Amino acid sequence: GGLMILDLSDPANPVQVGTYAGLDGLAGIALSGTRLYLADQESGILILDVSDPTRPVLMGRHPSLRMTRLLAASGGLVFATQGRGGMQILDVSNAVGSVALSYLYPPSGPGILVRATVSGNLVFAPDGFASVVIYDLSDPVHPVLRGRHEIEGRVRCVAVAGHLAFVATELAGLAVLDVSDPAKPVPLPGLDVSGSKVVTSGNRAYLAGGKQGLVILEYPDLGADAIPPAIIEGPRDRTIAAGQPVWFCVRADGSAPLRYQWQRDGEDIPGATQPCLALSEVALADSGARFRCVISNDHGAVASKEVVLTVFEQRLLGRWSAPSGWVSTALAVTPDTVYLSGGEAGLAVVRVSDPAEPVLLAVHETEGPAKDVAVTNHLAFVAEGEAGLSILDVGDPAHPVRIGRHAVEGDARRVVVTGNLALVGGDFPVDDGRAGTMVLDVSDPTHPVTVGHQPAGSEALAVSGRLAIGDVSTRLSLLFDVTQPSGPGWGLLMPAYSTGKPALAGGLAVMAYPDWYLTSGGRVALFDVSDPANTVWLADWYSGGTPHDLAISGRVAFVTQGTAGLSILDISNPAWPTWIGGFPTEAEALLVGVAGTRVFLLTADQELLILDYADLPGLSEPFAPVLSVGLSDGALVLNWTAAEEDWILEAADRLGGGAPTRWQPVEAAPSALGNRRTVMLPLEAGPKFYRLRRP
Repeated sequence: GGLMILDLSDPANPVQVGTYAGLDGLAGIALSGTRLYLADQESGILILDVSDPTRPVLMGRHPSLRMTRLLAASGGLVFATQGRGGMQILDVSNAVGSVALSYLYPPSGPGILVRATVSGNLVFAPDGFASVVIYDLSDPVHPVLRGRHEIEGRVRCVAVAGHLAFVATELAGLAVLDVSDPAKPVPLPGLDVSGSKVVTSGNRAYLAGGKQGLVILEYPDLGADAIPPAIIEGPRDRTIAAGQPVWFCVRADGSAPLRYQWQRDGEDIPGATQPCLALSEVALADSGARFRCVISNDHGAVASKEVVLTVFEQRLLGRWSAPSGWVSTALAVTPDTVYLSGGEAGLAVVRVSDPAEPVLLAVHETEGPAKDVAVTNHLAFVAEGEAGLSILDVGDPAHPVRIGRHAVEGDARRVVVTGNLALVGGDFPVDDGRAGTMVLDVSDPTHPVTVGHQPAGSEALAVSGRLAIGDVSTRLSLLFDVTQPSGPGWGLLMPAYSTGKPALAGGLAVMAYPDWYLTSGGRVALFDVSDPANTVWLADWYSGGTPHDLAISGRVAFVTQGTAGLSILDISNPAWPTWIGGFPTEAEALLVGVAGTRVFLLTADQELLILDYADLPGLSEPFAPVLSVGLSDGALVLNWTAAEEDWILEAADRLGGGAPTRWQPVEAAPSALGNRRTVMLPLEAGPKFYRLRRP
C-alpha cells in the first residue's frame, strides 16, 4: 500500500502530483504545516516533509508506536491511541525521537476518544458516547478538561472552524456549537442529517457517512473571503518555577491562512510562528518578561494583549528521616512543628523551627493506632481506630499531654477541626444505621460531647468554616453543614470512578483522586460549591502520577503524585487550574502540609522534606469573594461566598465625580447557607453601588 497526493485546484479534475510507497496498513493521517504524519500498523508513526508535494521526504520514523491510530497533529504534537481507548499526547518535534507527554481518558471513564480535532491550544474529541470533550493543552504535559457538552445520539466526529464546532452523530444529525467559551459551548441550529465524518474548509462543512451520501453545508460568515484575524482567546499571565517549561497560547479566527508571530518585550522571537509558544526551561532572569502574539492574514493583523511571565524559586531548606520502622499515615503542620501519626508506633513530634536541623522532640504512645492527626492552637486531635479520639495539649510540643478522650463504637480513621467542632471520620454504628462522621463539641476539650453524625466521611474528610465534605462511597461525596450536624446533606459530588483526597477553600471544593482504569495517573477535579445545594463542576486537571494527598494554601494547591513527586497548581481561576511547578522526589511523594510559606513533604522512605516558597505569588492569599446581583419578587438580591472570614457589604450612592466615595455598611444582616451569604434589599430609585470589604 501507499500514499497518493492529489492537486485539487480544480476539484472537478483531481491531478496526482506525488506518491509515497511502502505502507503496510495505514491507520491514520494528519497534516500540520508542511509535515505529514502517517500511522502505519507495522512501521509505527512516519513523518514526511511535503513542502514539495511532488517529492515527499521521510524525516523520521517511530517504530515503537506500532498499532497506533493517529487522531490529529498540531505543531510538534501528535494525538494518537494504541487500542486502550483514551488519547496519548506525543512530542515528535524532534523527527527522530518521540516523547510521551500525557495520557487522557474521557471524563465519563474508559472509552475511546476518536477523530480528535486541534484548534490552537484546544483539542475537541468525541468521548465514544454522547458527549464532546474539550481539553486545553496550553501545558501539554498537564492537560485540563475545559468543557464538555452532551448531545443526543452517539457522537462520531468533530470538526472546528474558528468559533464553531460541527459534531457528526449517529442518530441526532449534525449539531453545531459556538465554542467561543470552551467551558460553556452554546448549541446553534443544526441539520437533521446523520453521518460519521465531518470536515471543514473555507466557509463549508462536509458531512459524509450517512444515507444521504456527501452533504455540503455553506456558512456565509465562516471562513469567507476578506475577514481579518480576530482573537477568540488570548494568552494569559503565567507563573512558573525556575527550571520548568512554560507555554503561552492564543486562539484566533479569520480567513485562512493565519500567520502567527510571537514577540518578547516587543521583539520578534525567531521561529515562534505557531499558535502556542513553548519555553523549554525558564530562569529567574526571565521573570517580568512580556509576551504577545501578532496574528495576520492577507486582510489585516491583530496583536494580543501583552502578558507577563513570573518566575519563582523553590528552595529545599532541610530534611529529616523518621526512625527505622516508622510508617506515617498522616501529618499536621505548624510553622515550627510537624506532627506525624504512625499507627501502632504512636504520634511523632518534630521541631522544624530551624529547617536545616529538624529535631525529633517526642514520640507519644497512643492507646490505639494513630491513623490521623489535626492540630489547632495548642491542641492535637488524634484518631486512634477503635480507641476513638484523643485530645492532647501540645503547648509544650516536647511533652504532649492527653487531656481528653472520646470513646467510640467503631473505627476512628479521620479527624478535622473547625472552631469548637471536631469531625471524626470512620465507621460507627448509630440508631438508624452506620455513620461515616461523628460531630463532637470540643469547646471543653477535656469532655468532648457528640452532637450529631453524618453518613459521609469514612475515608475522606475536609472542612472549611461551616461547610464539610466527606465520601459516601467510592464514587460519591456529600456536602453538609457542621452547624446542623445531623441535618440532611446539601448535595452530592461525583468526580469520576473513585473518591480521593478532598479540600475546601472558600466556595471551592478540590478533589485529588486516582483513575482506577489507569496503571498510574489521576485527576484533580474542581467544583464550585458556593451554593452547596447546586454544585457546579468547573474543571479536571490531569496529573502525571497517582495523586495521594492534597493541601491548599491561598490560591495554590499542592498535590503529591507518588513517583511523579509534588505538583503545584495555581487555582486562582478554578475553571482553568494551571500547573506552575513541581518538586521531584527519589521515593514516592505521599503526604503534604503547608504552614506559611513552607511546604512539608513526606516520601515513601519516611523522609520529611522542608521546602520554602516565599517567592510564590498567591500563597496564603485568600480567595476574594465574587459579589453577584439579581432580582427576586421585586427585591434586590446580593450573594457572595464567605471564605475563612466574613466580609462586610457596603453601599454608595455614587462613584467618582471628583469627591471621595462614601461607602456605608448595609444594615441588613446576611442569611447563611453553608459558605453562601445572601442579602435581600428593597429596590430604590436612582443608582446604587455595592462592594465587599475585608474587615
